Amino acid sequence: MPDYRKRAQVVLANASLALASGSGVAPTPRTIEELADSYLASIRTEVKGRTFEGYEACLRTYIVPTLGAKKVTRLATDDIRGFKRHLPGRRVAGGKLVAVSTAKGP
Repeated sequence: MPDYRKRAQVVLANASLALASGSGVAPTPRTIEELADSYLASIRTEVKGRTFEGYEACLRTYIVPTLGAKKVTRLATDDIRGFKRHLPGRRVAGGKLVAVSTAKGP
């Protein structure tokens, strides 16, 4: 099984270097939904079927309905706060509600 944590750390380090040097990739004109679709396509063969289904369900149930139409370049802190306010009261697997503590944060 690939070590996703190490891979994420490498991606983060490369992104940090690109930002610091000014050689980062230009902002994408894509929407959050388009980015989610791209992400899912990129991991489809890297994760087990159930894991993929769980990721896809979370994206389709929570993120896409609330933020999906938003352009990535236009995403702001207030959008994230609104998304987090939207989570409590939403049902998750097994019919349970998202706990307020799950949606807490700065």
